[in-house]
Amino acid sequence: MNFASLKLSYSYYLKGLGEGQTGRKIALLERFQNYLNFSRRRDLREVSQSDILGFFEALENQGLSPNTLNNYASILRRLFVWLYKNNLILSYSAELVPRMKTEKTHKAIFSRKEMELFLESIESPLRDRCYFELLYSSGLRCSEAISLFWEDIQLKERILKVSQGKGGRQRYIPFSYQAARILKLWKDASFHITGKWVFPGEKGSHLVENTMRGRFRNHLKAAGIKKKGLSIHSIRHSCATHLLEGGADIRYVSELLGHSSLESTVGYTHRSQESQRRHYRMYHPRENGYDKEVDEAYKNELERLRGKFQQREGFVERYTKKY
Repeated sequence: MNFASLKLSYSYYLKGLGEGQTGRKIALLERFQNYLNFSRRRDLREVSQSDILGFFEALENQGLSPNTLNNYASILRRLFVWLYKNNLILSYSAELVPRMKTEKTHKAIFSRKEMELFLESIESPLRDRCYFELLYSSGLRCSEAISLFWEDIQLKERILKVSQGKGGRQRYIPFSYQAARILKLWKDASFHITGKWVFPGEKGSHLVENTMRGRFRNHLKAAGIKKKGLSIHSIRHSCATHLLEGGADIRYVSELLGHSSLESTVGYTHRSQESQRRHYRMYHPRENGYDKEVDEAYKNELERLRGKFQQREGFVERYTKKY
């Protein structure tokens, strides 16, 4: 029994969950089957822990991050759970799939000035400017933006509908005046492109994420922004962080981003907390040293400075002609 014989049934199962990215998950599982074929162990019922560890070692050698590997492990683990529940394998092989250790790090984000510089530097193509404006304006995921239909967008009301969100959740979110202006320009310029997609790709479908990741890197370099760790997903993180720094309620930001719980949004608050600490250190008198204890030495220094100013005033009065 190999994955090819189960592909159709498992695809229907994933689509029924409504989580999205079914094609990506199937592609990874096909990759795992190819690895098994290369190792001459084609049957999923005979998979051992060494087979699974070998597969992830091969992925790790390709430079994939621990977070990405954990994502892949989750996809593979779910397959084995499905096989076990449907009595297609006898042992609970999901336990054999490893969990990678990851360091909890804060994701890099754009400052407000960097975000403005990045967007304003995209003079062409207009499609790219429109795409990245929407990511920042509405905090969209990359997959959500490329999946937009023109019928999902209400330009006058500045509202768009996300139907292909994570977990299959539909939501309505606003976008900025600037994004509306660029969207209108893009719609007028792309009238000759037939189809329902806002960002059409090849063969009547929409753009693919990898294309826009490459475009992001090109535009980032052109803008001269060299901050480490920035990715196309940083635009979404920046939107959330800038809203929180501006005083937006965390519940509103959570709804905007399409999070299923506030816990997912809390991770963004560390940036606004850093901003608060920075402003506190800059402006609070008890933090920045502006508060000097008024003792005898302080009074003497103050009197000395006053004397110097009085001497200066006398000098100016003697040598300035009065009319």
